Amino acid sequence: SLSLQLTPDLNRRSFVIKIPPMSYREYLYLKHKIPYEELPLIEKMSSSKNVEELFKWIKLTEKKIKDVLLKIKPIETNLYLKSGSLPFSLTFDESEKIYQQTFKVLDKAINDDLGKIEPLTKPILDKAWNLLSLISESEKSSYDSMTNSLGIAKSTLIQLLDALLKAEILSAVRPYGSASKM
Repeated sequence: SLSLQLTPDLNRRSFVIKIPPMSYREYLYLKHKIPYEELPLIEKMSSSKNVEELFKWIKLTEKKIKDVLLKIKPIETNLYLKSGSLPFSLTFDESEKIYQQTFKVLDKAINDDLGKIEPLTKPILDKAWNLLSLISESEKSSYDSMTNSLGIAKSTLIQLLDALLKAEILSAVRPYGSASKM
């Protein structure tokens, strides 16, 4: 995907489909063959003739959900939340192997891709790991706090964040309401 973004000629001759991480339903089906149908609550609310019909549907649906949940070990939800949305997690039985594979993917993206997206030096690319750690451990951050923690200029931080966004390592969460903070 990155080479398509960076090569206009190749981009014109290709068709890119972004595949989002697996949903919990997909994970359960692919890993354990547990069918877990999508439940269109909003659609059902708008198409129900009356409240009684909607409540009857909710009661039936509740039973379906309980039937599915009884087939799932409690630890399975925890495993999914930690790493189950990554497709390669289906091929490993141990969390450690999933984490190692995730690290390899991130390492390749940071060390190979980021430098192609933005002209970043090796010391700045090394700061990408610190930045990811800082972001993952903070509830909210500001440019000032991140530049102080990383020891880099604000313009360099913005360039590094932009590269991480373009590489799809980070996803931007836009503010809703008050002033923008990262």
